[in-house]
Amino acid sequence: MSIRGHRIALDTSVEALAQRGLELLELPNVDPVVVMRSLLPDQRVLLLTSPEELAARNPDDLPLFMRLDEWFHPDLAAGELPSSCQTFHMLAEAIVSGDAAAYRPAREPNTHWRNWPDGGTL
Repeated sequence: MSIRGHRIALDTSVEALAQRGLELLELPNVDPVVVMRSLLPDQRVLLLTSPEELAARNPDDLPLFMRLDEWFHPDLAAGELPSSCQTFHMLAEAIVSGDAAAYRPAREPNTHWRNWPDGGTL
């Protein structure tokens, strides 16, 4: 597989995926969500947006205010709304006040894919 011009070995065998805590949903089909989850631990830098890519999409050279790689997210599929989630209230407060320190999460992040096993399948 090639990611941004880098050749990456991709092993989608049942054994290799199991070592990462993953399983294919419909054998023998290779599930794209499982493939992405298998790549992320070792290829995070290649898979996520680089600072240069962010800058290219910033038309007015706005300074980076905050970057979150993890946070507590409401379960939208279960009817939880972002408006009822402390995370989004704190983010709004931080943006309005201009003080990134206003974001003081009290709950553990839950954005890791293991917390959302059905993510990508809905």
